[in-house]
Amino acid sequence: GIGYFDMLPEINEAVGNVVYFQYDGSLGYEGVEIISQPCSLDYHLNNLGWDKIVDIASDYKYKSHDTDTCGLHIHVSKEAFGVTRTQQDLNIAKMVIIFERFWDKIVQFSRRDYDRINRWAKKPEYKFYKSDTEIDIVSKSKFSYDDRYSCINLQNSATVEFRVFRGTLKLNTLLASIQFLDVLMDYVIKASLEDVFEDSFLTMLSGNKYQELTTYLNERGMI
Repeated sequence: GIGYFDMLPEINEAVGNVVYFQYDGSLGYEGVEIISQPCSLDYHLNNLGWDKIVDIASDYKYKSHDTDTCGLHIHVSKEAFGVTRTQQDLNIAKMVIIFERFWDKIVQFSRRDYDRINRWAKKPEYKFYKSDTEIDIVSKSKFSYDDRYSCINLQNSATVEFRVFRGTLKLNTLLASIQFLDVLMDYVIKASLEDVFEDSFLTMLSGNKYQELTTYLNERGMI
């Protein structure tokens, strides 16, 4: 594609080999997927160099948000959801419940339209109820999707993939998306199932300590 052979080495020169590149047919013949190596939340937010990456991609006239297909996919280690498999399964299920309960809010945050999100990052298939047992809830969450094109992809062995966000070359939006998941992660780990069914969306985000996320939520009219 145009700019490939100049842009990719320039990004690696700017940030090192912490990112690599992959062709994705959904992006068209000039598209490229930028993938980070596994790293911590703090490294993503403060050290990886996303500011340099988005500036370089913008200089080469890449579009990201202004396309129909480009997405921002964020992987979270399953180990972050708990020490034991039982804890992990239940906390992942809580996240699925949040996405099912507040789907309109999730779509609003994602910047995707409903047609595109239903193609690339589908809503959870099952309805969850307070009367469900923990076993029911974990089972529903695991079988809520029939393929990886789901808002929360559970088919990877070591990570949970959040596919809901539209692509972006705006640094504040990129960081806010990562921070959004971090705030929800903190919430589901501490919250009971009853809380997850009863709390408001704003209550779930009340632990937000990030300026970028606050700015983004204000821009989207969500707080």
